[in-house]
Amino acid sequence: MNKNIENIENNKINNKEITYENKINMYVEREDLLATYPDKYSFQKGYEVNDEKLEAFLAYGEKEKVERNNDELKKSKRQITNLLKAYIARGLYNSGAYVQIINEVDPTVLKAVEVINDNTFNKLAVQYK
Repeated sequence: MNKNIENIENNKINNKEITYENKINMYVEREDLLATYPDKYSFQKGYEVNDEKLEAFLAYGEKEKVERNNDELKKSKRQITNLLKAYIARGLYNSGAYVQIINEVDPTVLKAVEVINDNTFNKLAVQYK
């Protein structure tokens, strides 16, 4: 059995107790998200990790003894919120949804798309099979 599933079934995440109230809140939020975004495409287009969600995540980190660094947060906010969105998508839909969202800000993927779209790849006459 998947260790994460086993931990959730044993009321734990990262060996921390999950209260019944937290389980209900997670379920309700999941159901609300699925009602609003019935598929990964609508989620990808419409859902954003707002400041409230980001703050809740940061507060959780602090509770777990992860020191907040506001200078680094300013630099990394887009990547952090994108990663949170991707994890939520994976939980709601599948790992494909995670990859689609992660790729929205991946510089390598973005450059590859640019090269394909501006015809640079064809101009280089790269041999491929």
